[in-house]
Amino acid sequence: MVMEMPQARIDSQKKRQILEIMHQVATQLLDATEERHIYRIMSHAINQILPDAFLIITKLQPDDMNFRIMENSGFDMYFNAIEKILGKDPYLMDFPFQDLTEEEREGFDNREIHHFAGGIHDLVHGRINRLICKAIESMLSVADVFAMGFCVDKKYFGGIVLFVTESLVKSGAMNEDAKLAIENIVNQSSTLIQRLRDRATLKQNEETLLNINLQIETLIENSSSGYLFEDASRKILKVNRAFCNIFNITDTDIIVGFDCKDACRKYSVLFDEPENFVNDVERLLNENKALFNQELFMLDGRVLERDFVPIIDSTITGYLWQYRDITERKLTEKKLKEQTELLHELNSTKDKFLTIMAHDLKGPFNSILGLTELLLAEYDSISEDERLSYINLLYKSSNSTYKLLENLLEWGRLQRGHIDIQQEELNLMDLINESIVPSLPNAAQKKITVVKNIENHILVKADNNSIKTIIRNLFNNAIKYTPNGGLVEFNAIRNGNSVEVSITDTGIGMSPKTISKLFKIEESQSRLGTNNESGTGLGLILCKDIINKNNGKIWVESEPGKGSVFKFSIPVN
Repeated sequence: MVMEMPQARIDSQKKRQILEIMHQVATQLLDATEERHIYRIMSHAINQILPDAFLIITKLQPDDMNFRIMENSGFDMYFNAIEKILGKDPYLMDFPFQDLTEEEREGFDNREIHHFAGGIHDLVHGRINRLICKAIESMLSVADVFAMGFCVDKKYFGGIVLFVTESLVKSGAMNEDAKLAIENIVNQSSTLIQRLRDRATLKQNEETLLNINLQIETLIENSSSGYLFEDASRKILKVNRAFCNIFNITDTDIIVGFDCKDACRKYSVLFDEPENFVNDVERLLNENKALFNQELFMLDGRVLERDFVPIIDSTITGYLWQYRDITERKLTEKKLKEQTELLHELNSTKDKFLTIMAHDLKGPFNSILGLTELLLAEYDSISEDERLSYINLLYKSSNSTYKLLENLLEWGRLQRGHIDIQQEELNLMDLINESIVPSLPNAAQKKITVVKNIENHILVKADNNSIKTIIRNLFNNAIKYTPNGGLVEFNAIRNGNSVEVSITDTGIGMSPKTISKLFKIEESQSRLGTNNESGTGLGLILCKDIINKNNGKIWVESEPGKGSVFKFSIPVN
């Protein structure tokens, strides 16, 4: 007679077996280092609890949020038949995460097994034909379908699908104890998978951060800008090669690890104002504010640009100093500015030249043409005195026009660089005598006294023709603006390596505003002389250009009604 084992004892044995399986899983998971190893441990354990069940493990793909089959248990002999029924490889099928109902997602969140009452068709949310689903269930003798998600803190990364056969249902193997055990195994596996992924992500982040740090380190080391990093206690942590080059430091070891305050004072001597450099550094540290593009000037002529940035992580952790050598840039900017000013001056010169050609030359020629036309038309009807008066006017107009043309041609040649300045040793008194002879009749006509207080032995180093042009123009101006019976006086004194020549007149003088416009082509203007003599103002501009070519200087001292003193200097040797 066969004695049947009491049900209570059978149940007790099954519980003990389940506990042993769970303990075995916990031990095995401790040694698991890969996801696939965890899947196999989990699959093997569930097969021990439900020996005839079919199991699928899916993974949620992060790029498209679709579930795809990764592992299976029990399907090997059926997969070819299932592939023929489906018309595709089950491993290549996508099951969208978005198809999950709110109830299914809640089950995932609660980490509980969910029962699909409608079987496979319910599991795939109708994406496979119902008749095909029923055919697969019939082939596998599937009675119930369960699923449980891999989820930790609402992070979904896969799940298991459990196909329970009719024999397991009849045997009562899929009871509450089995469900709780499977939930426990899946949850342990989920937690470990998440930890492995977190470790992998952390390792990847560390490697990425390390690569970024190496790239930054390389960029800093190879940068043309000089970098210095110091900590909150002002200890120098790092400098790059460019910093060492800027501050004439032969090796980084000479400065790294030292107190930045001491280094600051040591290398301040390289700047044109060492004390200001040191004080400025202390001010920036006290203000604790970032500063950019501060210009610094060095004794050797270099120009630096400095940035200062406090490094803050809730509190000050250090400071970053960046220095750039902008000497070349400043020289380029200066050259560009000079070229812009030169271009502006050339444009003004061109405009002035055209104005003179169009107006100042046209006026005198109109007078000459008018007078000659009058003489031709009325020669026999006018008296001898009138004819003499007209001829005298023609002479003055022609003489004035000739002087203007002479200055224009001289100035034009000077602008084009066609005047060759050949400096030689010349006697100053001879220069003045030869220069003023052509204009002495004009001075005599206005009864102007000309005095030359020049010593005969004074020698200067200058170009003969160009210096005569200066003296002639200044003398003509003095005559023009000095009233009848006035005085024009020449003086010269030795001043170091040059001789200072002055031409003083007792003329009408000039205001500061008028003086400020002299020697400037863009602002030059002419006033009528005391006897209504005309001019263009070009003579003084010509004088300035010539004196510059002779390495001298020219300036004027004057007050309205008190005459003027034009002075110029020329080298002795």
